[in-house]
Amino acid sequence: MNRTKISLCFAFALAACTTSPAPVEPPPPPDDPVVTPPAVLKLEGTMSASKATVGQQLQLSLTVKNTGGSVARSVTPSPLVQTGSGRVRITGAPTGGAADLAAGESLSLTIPLEVT
Repeated sequence: MNRTKISLCFAFALAACTTSPAPVEPPPPPDDPVVTPPAVLKLEGTMSASKATVGQQLQLSLTVKNTGGSVARSVTPSPLVQTGSGRVRITGAPTGGAADLAAGESLSLTIPLEVT
């Protein structure tokens, strides 16, 4: 079997909307403002193998965590952008999906790939 070393790199982004919760009580006077910290998304990813050959199946696992103070609404992955000398194709729908993430919550996604 002929093995060629390739590198696979991905740019991955998330989209989210944040909103402040609706006040239950009347708003405080102007001299006592309440500031809700915004949602802050942290993304980590791993590939199921550090080296691959053409035809090999891979899994790209991503975890996004809301480390901010507000809800991140409709957190969804954007399309993968490939760089490097290797190429893959997505072989199925990502597991996980759009979600609202409260402060401290995480969402995991797995994307099945094949080296081409």
